[in-house]
Amino acid sequence: MDATLGETTQLQILRQLVRHMDDYERLHKVRSRRSGSHIFVEVFLEFDSNLRMAEVETRIDRLRQAIAETIPGADVSILPHAP
Repeated sequence: MDATLGETTQLQILRQLVRHMDDYERLHKVRSRRSGSHIFVEVFLEFDSNLRMAEVETRIDRLRQAIAETIPGADVSILPHAP
């Protein structure tokens, strides 16, 4: 059965988004859920349109790793979102 994440876990995600706020232009939405023992986190971010995709991927990887370290075992997806 799917369930929303607890407030503490959601705050951990938001804390990492704040720490990395210079890496993206805008936060569009965060979706997170628990399915059994698995945690899934999807973050939709808008990036500076002048950045090369390689730089966007570097920023995505940095944020994905930070969230995954904060919530061990989480399946974290960072998805670029157009304005």
